[in-house]
This record gives sequence, structure tokens and C-alpha cells, in this order.
Amino acid sequence: MSHPDTVALAVSVQRVFVFPADLARTTAYFCDLTRVLSHLPHLRLITTHAANQYRIRYSAAEAGVLHVTFFCDVQAHYDEANRTFHVDPLAGIPPVKSEAAFNSITGQGYYTSRSVFRPAGPDTQIKYSIEIKADLPRRRELDWMPKAIVKRLAEDVVRRRLREITAAVISRSLAEL
Repeated sequence: MSHPDTVALAVSVQRVFVFPADLARTTAYFCDLTRVLSHLPHLRLITTHAANQYRIRYSAAEAGVLHVTFFCDVQAHYDEANRTFHVDPLAGIPPVKSEAAFNSITGQGYYTSRSVFRPAGPDTQIKYSIEIKADLPRRRELDWMPKAIVKRLAEDVVRRRLREITAAVISRSLAEL
């Protein structure tokens, strides 16, 4: 449950697409999280905590006015039996301090993604999903606005950004192939 001075966000996006490579090549490419992250808008690798454990930063500006940043600690692993690459929240890392300023919001986020790989002839079908949750501090300038409206507006922005991230995963991986 979120604090009265925070806005709880939970946004997810799913896509299914076909990658023009066999299963082995496709999983090797998409399970290299550091490479995939290097091509994505709004997400950056900040720290490597340990093998397959990272802190990533989600950062986006809305209309060039409001800058939203949250940090997500994640662990990645490939489940060979189910042909699924999991990126899940990593427990035990101290969260970043939440801050709200006139034109920026910073807080701790929770990033989850799944890539399920299925052979499709010479190609591979990928069912990709991404979700970001966060409790972001509420800016004092928005106290006059009902919390539900602030939440909906913030989630709409994050949803658009997640769609951009998902489209970039597809287009940039195809371009790099």
C-alpha cells in the first residue's frame, strides 16, 4: 500500500513477435541483458551488483517539463526447461531515496520482464512482457488534483514509454541481426 504522499504505479505491456533466427541464436541474443539494455530508450544499466544482478535506471521527461526517474534492482536468469528469460526484482539492496522537486520525481521502482521463446520453423516466436511498479513521491504542486487522476496520468506516461521500449527491443534487435 502506498503512502498518502506517494503515487503507486503499476504498468505493463506485452507483445508477441517473430525473430528471424533459430532458437539457440535468439535466446543467446536476448538473454544478454547488458547488450539489450544498451539499445533501449529510457533504460540504462547503472551498476552490476553481482553476476546477473543489476541496478537499472528508468528515466523519461514528459513534455520536456517533468523528469521522472526510478531505479530498479533486478536479477536475470534463463529457465531452459520453459525457454523463458526472467528479469525479476532483486531483494536486499537498499532502495534509493524518494524525492520530489518542482520538475522532477525520483524513487525506487520494480522492473519485471519475461521473454518466452518458441521455435517457429527457422525462426523464433517471442512473447515479451515488461512491467514497472513504483511508489513515487507526489509533487506538492499536484495536491489540488485527486490522487486517482495523478495516478492515471502518471501511468499513461509510463505506459507510452514502455511501448517505446518494447518497440525498440524489436526494431533494434532486428537491425542488429
